[in-house]
This record gives sequence, structure tokens and C-alpha cells, in this order.
Amino acid sequence: MWHWKQVRYFALGGAALVSACASLPDFPELSSLALSEVRNGPDALRPGSYELDPQHAHLYFAINHMGLSLLYGRFDTFDANFSVDDSLTGASDFEMVIDVNSLFVSTEAFSETLRGDGWFNAEEHPQAVFRAREITRVDERTGVLSGDLTLNGQTQPVEIRLIFNGGAFVALTGKYTVGFNAEGSFNRSDFGLGQYAGLVGDEVQLRFSGEFQRVN
Repeated sequence: MWHWKQVRYFALGGAALVSACASLPDFPELSSLALSEVRNGPDALRPGSYELDPQHAHLYFAINHMGLSLLYGRFDTFDANFSVDDSLTGASDFEMVIDVNSLFVSTEAFSETLRGDGWFNAEEHPQAVFRAREITRVDERTGVLSGDLTLNGQTQPVEIRLIFNGGAFVALTGKYTVGFNAEGSFNRSDFGLGQYAGLVGDEVQLRFSGEFQRVN
């Protein structure tokens, strides 16, 4: 088992990395210098504190619509961080905070409906929070993150499956960076969001992909 210590609320970082990445096509000789070799073994998750790089992070959800299609949506504003101790073992604490007002689906009008009363009620519950209790290691690169999701003012247990993509020193930012993919699901009715049952599926699928920069 890995050990990720207490995490806190935090602010989004700047856009410097995006500017740097955008300039790479003009300077192909820098591509080989931008990244050290990506390692994905257990030692690639180095001890220290990590903060989310918001420029390279995506959080999506999908739900069945009338058996005809999957309706996809996303949250555009969210943040997370974690710490790893020297042993890389033990219980895990992790927290992600999501701005519910940043929800977007197919159109702005539909998005506004889902943010409003009768759905996510973002004015009264502007944040969704996932707090982890522990991570169970499956193998060198995968694990299961067990925790609690608070959404629409209600809290229920949720499990998130993790894939550790690896870590590398990024010369453009001067920071050691690790990347993860994650997926999970929950029943919306468990959070008081069971409207239009039978027309809209109950299960909500979650997908995350993102990078975290080591800050110390």
C-alpha cells in the first residue's frame, strides 16, 4: 500500500506550462530536453508533496440517456493535492475539491439547468468534495482509492480505480511530475439526484486524467 498524507484546499496554478508547451513545435530541438525518461515503477512516486497541474488535468462524467446515447459532461474547475511519505506504505488521505458551477454538458442552457434548483443546486452546494481514506495497491502501477464523495450536500462511499502512468523531471517547469488516470462510478440517486429515473440512467461514470507537480 502507498501512503498519501493529509491534503488541504489550495489555489490553481498559473499558465506558464501551457505557454512553454505551445512553443515546442517552433523549437523541435527542445523536445528531447523537455522531459527526462518516464519511469512507472514504485520508485517513480517519489516522497514529497504534490499539487495538481490544472493545465494538464481533465475530469469527465457520462450517463446513459434513454438507452439511446451516453451524455458526456465535464467539470472545468477543480483541484487536488497529496503527499507521499518515505515508506510509500500505509493508509491514504487525499482530497479533490470540484467547483460545481463549472459543470458543462452539451450546451450552456442545458448546463445552467443542471446547475440549478432540482438538480445540482450549485448555489446552495457550490462544491463537491472527494476525501480518500486509503489506497489499496493492486500491483506496481494500479490501485483502488477508497473514500467519501460529498455531492449535493450528501456524502456516500465511492471507490476510484487508479493507474499510475509514471513520473519524470520536466525541464520546462523545473519540477518532478507524476501522472495518473482514474475511473469510478456512483448512483446519482444516492445523492438526491434521481430525477427522471427510467429515462436517464442512475449510474454516473467518472473519468480523470491529470498530472501533479512535486513541490518539495
